[in-house]
Amino acid sequence: MVKIIILFFSFFVPITICFFWFMTYQTNKEEKEQEPFYIKIITSSAISLILTLVFMFFVFVVFGSASFAKSIFNFDVDIKKLLFISVTIVGYAIIIDHLIFTAVKYIFGKNNILIAILGVIRFAIFFLIGTFYSLTYNMSFILSIVFVILFALIDFVNLKEKKKE
Repeated sequence: MVKIIILFFSFFVPITICFFWFMTYQTNKEEKEQEPFYIKIITSSAISLILTLVFMFFVFVVFGSASFAKSIFNFDVDIKKLLFISVTIVGYAIIIDHLIFTAVKYIFGKNNILIAILGVIRFAIFFLIGTFYSLTYNMSFILSIVFVILFALIDFVNLKEKKKE
């Protein structure tokens, strides 16, 4: 529980500081009337809370799927290591995966080949993440398969919804 609170505040505090700085800088730049200090604090805290909760939700989804794979295949992996892997995969999904998806979609278009090619690329990346955190070959392989299936299902649902529109 303490690790979850530390993880929460390690995201919440920097995001709050960034939003507070942005609000102060933007107001000074546009030479508008200064808002009260407590309004800036409340607004930046509220926005940061929402962003942090969304990020934590995705971390727990990935952590849950990794824990599920751990329990089914009887892996001997430390919870701390699983949490770090989860944060790394969510960071990858937010930052890099969208760029790769856009590039592959531009080259191959929106079809099932897109999902297959992304699956191969993601498998390699997830396998490297597992190797980076010193997981065995079998654990890295199985966790990569689990995450590739999870991401492929999300992509498949998104592509089918966009085709209906």
